[in-house]
Amino acid sequence: MKGHQPAAGVGTAAKQHTAYKLIDVPLNMEASKIYYTAGRLSKHRLVVPGAHYLVYNRYGYTNSHTDPAQRAKNRRLFDAVLAERAEDGLIPAALLGDFNCELQDIPAIYDLIQEGKYLDIATLATEEEQGNMLEGTCRAHGAACRTRRDYILLDRVMASKVGEAWVERDAGFDVHNPMGLSLIHI
Repeated sequence: MKGHQPAAGVGTAAKQHTAYKLIDVPLNMEASKIYYTAGRLSKHRLVVPGAHYLVYNRYGYTNSHTDPAQRAKNRRLFDAVLAERAEDGLIPAALLGDFNCELQDIPAIYDLIQEGKYLDIATLATEEEQGNMLEGTCRAHGAACRTRRDYILLDRVMASKVGEAWVERDAGFDVHNPMGLSLIHI
């Protein structure tokens, strides 16, 4: 993620492919621009044959699951993401990153999932891989177990294009296991 501050390794990538492009896109809303400068939010356009998507990558505030002050900051960050998303219109999109909380901690996002407007890619994975995704993708330095604090949420249009979803278990990262998905296009 680009910005003036480090984003703790949160990033968006597209595997090298001649027909796919991941392009940085400027943010529209002033609140979003502040989070970009702080290294908390970025926006990209993923261009694939015959389609394009918006990808909003966000790095949530540490300990948002347990600390009410951090949770409040995280909710404001998500409010900025959703305002940016609304400004961008109906382009299919993904909301992803290290949320540093459970989905239920962010009512606006949790409601979108409960209403079926967005899907967690863990629900789109094969049964075997779904277990891997739900077991945890993030581990605090020195912690023995992983928690589920990394997410890829897709709107229904983008979710309909998912071929498979997975977690890279042996990617060589100490704290996070990258999550991935493949898209099916004509």
